[in-house]
Amino acid sequence: MITLTCADVYFWSESSGLAFGMSQSPAPMTEGSYIIEGRSLEAVVTAMTVVDGEITHELGVIRAVGATLTPAQVEALRARAGIQRIYGNGSIEVA
Repeated sequence: MITLTCADVYFWSESSGLAFGMSQSPAPMTEGSYIIEGRSLEAVVTAMTVVDGEITHELGVIRAVGATLTPAQVEALRARAGIQRIYGNGSIEVA
């Protein structure tokens, strides 16, 4: 079995407050796995601390972290300065 990682993509503009997303699955009602990208790794880690999110791994090359978050934590991160993108992180299995 091969497992691949994929991401649903969500973008928003800090200045206009506009948001849009692309997803092939409904938004999770409970905790989910996300990739949080920001202006710097430090900004992302600080924002994650403020919203009490669980960092699962750091992705310093792309200024991001992998995290386990609730929908409320995702919304709180969207309001934080320094956060640029939130990707829903999922997996695809090939038999």
